[in-house]
Amino acid sequence: MKRILSLLLTSAIIGMVALSCTSNEKKAEKLIKDYMFKNLHDYSSYEPVETKIDTAFANPIFDTELVALAFSASNYFEAAKDATDEAEYASTSLDIWRSSYSSYGKSEYKKAREKLGDCLQKYVDNMDKFFEIAENIKEKASEIDEKEVVGWMVSHKFRSKSRL
Repeated sequence: MKRILSLLLTSAIIGMVALSCTSNEKKAEKLIKDYMFKNLHDYSSYEPVETKIDTAFANPIFDTELVALAFSASNYFEAAKDATDEAEYASTSLDIWRSSYSSYGKSEYKKAREKLGDCLQKYVDNMDKFFEIAENIKEKASEIDEKEVVGWMVSHKFRSKSRL
């Protein structure tokens, strides 16, 4: 009796281990089916066509810190571009008031010149920060080992009825 009980218990443990040690393909298919069940309009029409699983390696494009730095650099670049637009406007105003002899014209010329100086300083500051962040991105990207395995990539093709 003890022998039968221990045999049943051993076989149950082996069965549970075998079921929990499924391959990456099986795990991916189960995750895909769960996702499709939750998100498809008509799950009964779901028909898998092709599933490919491949190793995912480290890549600077997928590094969240580098992406955040790139967005920050983009913001500084846009601010520099806005500063050039403002500088163009100030330069035009400067040209208009340059030949004026009235006190109002001289005052406007002075304001336009100060505005142009401020815009150019904004441009320089933003571009300095842009290049600083770009250098930081370059350094961090060079530290990433592109041969390091970070997970799995799954591409899945399927057919199903849509709402349209």
